[in-house]
Amino acid sequence: MPPFASFCRPGAWLINRTGGLSVVLLLGIGLLVCLLQASAALADDQPAAPEAPGSISGTVRDEAGAALAGIVVNAWRLNDGNPSGWVARTDANGAYRIGLLPAGRYLLRFRDEAEEFATLFYGGVGLSDKATDIPVAGNAVTGSDQRLPRGGTISGTVSFLPAAAGGGTGNADEFTLRLYQRNDDATWYQVQLATTTRAYRLKGLLAGVYRVCVEYGYLENGLKKHECYDNVYTIADATDLILAPGGVVTDVNFILDDGADLARFSGIVTSAQDGSALAGIKVNVLWRGPETENSFWHTLFVTRTDTNGLYRFNNLPPAVYTLQFIDEQKHYVDEVYNDRWSLMDATPLTLTRNMSRGDLNVSLTVASRIQGVVTVESEGPPRYALVSAEQTSAPSVGYWSVNIDPFTGHYRLNGLPPGVYTLKANVELDGGYRLLGYYGGASLAEATPLTLTLGMTQSGADIILRPYNAPSLYSGAVSGRVTAAGAPVAGIQVALHPEDIGRPSLVYTFTNADGRYTLGGLLDELYHLRFIDPTHRYATSYYPQGKTPRSALAVVIEGGKTITNADAQLVLGGGIRGHVRLGDGTPLPDIQVRLFGYLDPEGEANPIWQFMENAEVTDASGAYALYGLHPAIYRICFSDPRNVYPYRCYGAGIDPDATYAQDLHVEAGQTLTDIDQRLGPDVLVYFPFVIR
Repeated sequence: MPPFASFCRPGAWLINRTGGLSVVLLLGIGLLVCLLQASAALADDQPAAPEAPGSISGTVRDEAGAALAGIVVNAWRLNDGNPSGWVARTDANGAYRIGLLPAGRYLLRFRDEAEEFATLFYGGVGLSDKATDIPVAGNAVTGSDQRLPRGGTISGTVSFLPAAAGGGTGNADEFTLRLYQRNDDATWYQVQLATTTRAYRLKGLLAGVYRVCVEYGYLENGLKKHECYDNVYTIADATDLILAPGGVVTDVNFILDDGADLARFSGIVTSAQDGSALAGIKVNVLWRGPETENSFWHTLFVTRTDTNGLYRFNNLPPAVYTLQFIDEQKHYVDEVYNDRWSLMDATPLTLTRNMSRGDLNVSLTVASRIQGVVTVESEGPPRYALVSAEQTSAPSVGYWSVNIDPFTGHYRLNGLPPGVYTLKANVELDGGYRLLGYYGGASLAEATPLTLTLGMTQSGADIILRPYNAPSLYSGAVSGRVTAAGAPVAGIQVALHPEDIGRPSLVYTFTNADGRYTLGGLLDELYHLRFIDPTHRYATSYYPQGKTPRSALAVVIEGGKTITNADAQLVLGGGIRGHVRLGDGTPLPDIQVRLFGYLDPEGEANPIWQFMENAEVTDASGAYALYGLHPAIYRICFSDPRNVYPYRCYGAGIDPDATYAQDLHVEAGQTLTDIDQRLGPDVLVYFPFVIR
C-alpha cells in the first residue's frame, strides 16, 4: 500500500481537537498528500477537454452575394434568463463571430441599422418562432451565413379630428404605432412597436402582409384609445397592406378621435313622476366580457347627466353592453336598462360597427324607504348586523341591503321601488353560528310582508334577532375542581383554548379557595383546558391529566349544556434557569429558548425528542426561566429570530440538533440553575488546500 494510502481513505479523518500542534501539522501534511494524489489520478483518467467556450461565425451578404458590412448580429440562448444575449457586427467582408458562448441552442437575428435591408432571423424568416436554432456545446460553429433581402417601407401620417368637429384632444408625442405581420396560420403577429410624431416611416420590412394600429390618449376608464387602419377599431377589421420585396406603401394615414367604426349612443333621464329632467344621475356602461350566461357585468365607462338630463357615450367598441342609472341621493330608484331593478334582469344592448343611437331614454321612479331598529332578544342592539329587503313582485326581482348603526341598532333602506318586500336581519358569529330575525317573526314563515307605494316611508320595521342553528347561544359552560395531593389549590389559572390547542387561549379564570372554577358564555364547540400555577410550585397540566398539549383531551359543549366534572390533579413541578451570552460575556436578549421533552417512552411520548411548545425569550440581561415543568428529562436549544447567531443546543457543541444535546433531569420541587449558553461566531480551522 502506498504511503498515506490508508490515511486518505474515507472515514480516516477523525480529528481530536485537543491533540496539539504536532497533530495539526500532521493532518495538514496528510491532506496535502491526499489532494496531490487525487489531482494526479484525475489527470491520468480525465478525457481531453472540448473546445470551450463555444462560438458562432459566418458571413452576411445581400441577395446578389455582395458582402454587407455593419450588420448587427444578435444571439440569444433558448430558455435563458439573460434577455440581453450576445451581439456582434459584420466587418468589411460581411464576416462576424460571436464567442464566449456557454452550451445551449441559439437564435440569431440580423439587423441593418440603416434599415436598407430587411431584418431576418437565421433560417431566412422574419419571426423568431420560425427561426432555425444553432446548437453549441463547447465547439466553434462556422458557416452560419445569411442573405438579407432589400427592406420595404410603410409610411403615413397621424393627425387629430379638429376641435370644432369634436376632436383636438391629442398630443403629437402620444402616438404609439403597432405593426402586425400575418403569420402562416393567418394570425397577426406584432413585429414592431414605435413612438412617432405626425409623420411616420417604418423601414427595413420583410415582404409580406401587414396591418397598422395606433394607440393614443386614454378613455374615461383608463383604457388607451385605439384605432387601426383604415378607420376601424380592431385588428381583425383592419385593411391589409401588401408589401413586395423592397417595396413601398405610402399614405397609410390616421385621423384620430373621429370615432373610426366605433359606436355611440345617448339619451335623456327624466322623473317618472312629473317628466322633469334629472341632472347629476350617474350612468354606467357595463360590459359582460365573453357572452355566457354566467358572466358578470363590469363597468367600463361612466358619465353623468347634464342640466338637461342628457348623457352621451362616444367611441364604444362593437360589443354587447347594458346601462345602469344611479341616483346617489337615493331620491329615485336605481335602474338598469330597460326599466328593471336588478342586473340579473338587465336587457343586453348590442352595438355594431358605426352604430349611432340617440333614443336610449329612461324615466326613474321616485324611491320609497324602510327604517327601524334591530335588537338581540333581551340584549339590545348587536354590534353589527345586515338588514336586507327582498322584493319578489313585478316588475322584477330586487335585493337591497344595509348595515345597522352599531350604537343604536337603527337602519334605513333607501332607494326602494314600490312593491311587496320581505325584511330580514342576519348576524354571522364565530363557529358558523347565526342570529336571525324577520320583520314580524322568527322565521320566513312567520315574516310579515311590507307593501311600499310610490315615495312611501315605512317606519317602525323593527326586527328581533334569535339563535338560528342552535337552541341557545353562549349558554354553555365548563366547571371543575383543581387539587394537589387530594387538597384543593386556590389561584390556579385555568385557560380555555380552542380545538386547535396551539392557538392562544380564548379566556381564563382562577380557582377559588376551594379549588373550583367556572368558565361560561360558550358556544357549542370543542375546547381544551390548561392549568397553570402562577407561583411555579405545580407543573402545568392539560385536561384531564396531560403533561403536554399532545396528550390533552377535548371538552365538548353540546346543546348549551354545562360540563361540571372537568377536574385536574396537579403535581409538584420543577424548572430550568440560565443565561445566554456572547463569547465575551455580553448578554443576548430576545433569544428564543426552545424546550424538548422525552417524557415517557412507554406512555404518551414517541421515542423522539418532542418540542414542548412553550418556548421562552431571554430578557435584557440574557436571562431565561422555564417553570411549571413535570419531573422528567429535558433538553433545550437556543434560536436567534434575527438569524445573526447560529442555532445551538445545550451541551451539543456546534451540532444544531436536540438529539445531541445534554440531558437535563428535572426533579419535583427543584430548579436547575446556571444552564447557560454562549452564542457567537464559530472558530474555524483551515487546512492546506490545493486547486488545479
